[in-house]
Amino acid sequence: MSGEINSLAEADRALPSPSLRATIRGEQLFITDWGTQLAGPGALKARSIPEGDQPAPAIVDLAPLGDENEELMVMHYDERQDLDEVERVIVRWAGQVGYRRVWLAKSVLDVDFPESGIPSAHFRCPTCSAELSGDGADFWIAVRKMKMFPPFCLTCGVEAPQWDVSSEQDSPADGPEPVSKEGQK
Repeated sequence: MSGEINSLAEADRALPSPSLRATIRGEQLFITDWGTQLAGPGALKARSIPEGDQPAPAIVDLAPLGDENEELMVMHYDERQDLDEVERVIVRWAGQVGYRRVWLAKSVLDVDFPESGIPSAHFRCPTCSAELSGDGADFWIAVRKMKMFPPFCLTCGVEAPQWDVSSEQDSPADGPEPVSKEGQK
């Protein structure tokens, strides 16, 4: 065999095992630990997409790579989703939480978070309405060490979306974009 993948079973063995699952709806990103109780790729491909104004959330698996987990592989299963939008949200978040390279379906991107000023991150809990924010070196060191913002509300404990990021020159809704450039394979 010449290293060519000839079946779905071989392709599944060639991919790293995911350790996170991401759910994206619009600009909101939820991250949870991956587990065998979660639906697999076949079930994700078969799920129905609602019609009308509300698109179905995109669900992708994430596999941190490298000795210090500074790279992230995105495994996207449902070809009916807007892949460009999903990848934009994931790449932006990955740069914010400390990943340096993101492996996407059709490209590899080196990601740098802008060095201009220390941004602040904001969160409003959809369950208890608590408004939390974080900034400063200690906050960002903790986020970068975890490779995510706290995945739950620090007030009520419910699973929560990843935080919005803004700096002094950005509006809170926009947040800074990481600088992306094509990586080398």
